[in-house]
Amino acid sequence: MADQPRFRVRQATIDDLDDVLGIWRRGIESSLGTPPPQDKDYKTYFAERLLNQTEIFSFTCAETLDGLVVGWISLSPFRSNPAVKGVMAEMSAYVDPEHVASGITGFAVKSVLARADASPLQYIVAFTLETNDGVLQLCKRFGFTLVGSYPVSPKAPDATPLAYLVRPCAYPS
Repeated sequence: MADQPRFRVRQATIDDLDDVLGIWRRGIESSLGTPPPQDKDYKTYFAERLLNQTEIFSFTCAETLDGLVVGWISLSPFRSNPAVKGVMAEMSAYVDPEHVASGITGFAVKSVLARADASPLQYIVAFTLETNDGVLQLCKRFGFTLVGSYPVSPKAPDATPLAYLVRPCAYPS
C-alpha cells in the first residue's frame, strides 16, 4: 500500500493572510539572513493578492492534515505585457523553515504544476539564489531548466546572484 499523504493543498483565502505573511517573513529571513525591509506594507500587498486571485493566478496553501498551514505557492503574471500575461506565470514558494525537509514543498509544487499544465499557461518561471541547492534540485526534478542568472547589481554588491529558471507547461512526466 502506498504511503498516505501527510499534507494537503487548497486554495488560500483572505483568512490565511497572517499565515501567508508569517511564512513569507520567516522564509525571507531564513534564505537571506535578514528580515524584509520595514518600510513596506506587506500585509496590504498580500491581502490584495489573496483577494484578487483568479483560477490561474492564485495562492495554494500547503497544510498538515490537522490544518496547520506550513507553506504556500503562488502563481502570478510574470509580466504585465498583455502579449505574455496570459501565457507566462512566475511561481513563488515559501515553506516555514521548520518544515523545509518535510516533503511539503515537492507535494505542493506537484499540485500547482499539474493545474498549470491543464491551464492556458505555456511557461512557468522561477527565481532563487544561485546558492540555494535545495530549490535548484527541486526545480530540476519538476522540469525547470536553468536559463541564466541575474548578475549582482552595483547597488547591492554583496548580494547573491539570482538563478533564472523556466519550465514549459504540460511538461512530460
